[in-house]
Amino acid sequence: TCRELRDAVVEYAEATPGSFQMAQTPTRTHVFVIDATIRPKDMQELQEAVAQAAAALPPSDSVGLVVFDGVIRVYDMSRSDVASAQVLAGYKSPAAHELI
Repeated sequence: TCRELRDAVVEYAEATPGSFQMAQTPTRTHVFVIDATIRPKDMQELQEAVAQAAAALPPSDSVGLVVFDGVIRVYDMSRSDVASAQVLAGYKSPAAHELI
């Protein structure tokens, strides 16, 4: 089967000329995907676990958050001064212009 479907963590590296020789530590993007329909007590524990995990990441790494229930919320938290969010309808696939 496909590794992306089998493993919980899959690492990707963007290939650019010389990137593998120049980069000592590759920048990684971590995406946390959360089902917001879980019980409030479980959500509180999950929030704490995600906050701890994000705090333990190297400062050069990027963090994204996808939260879904009736809608899908996508947060880009790669900048420390501001987070951007995009809210998509949960009942249909987004159009290409909604993803840019």
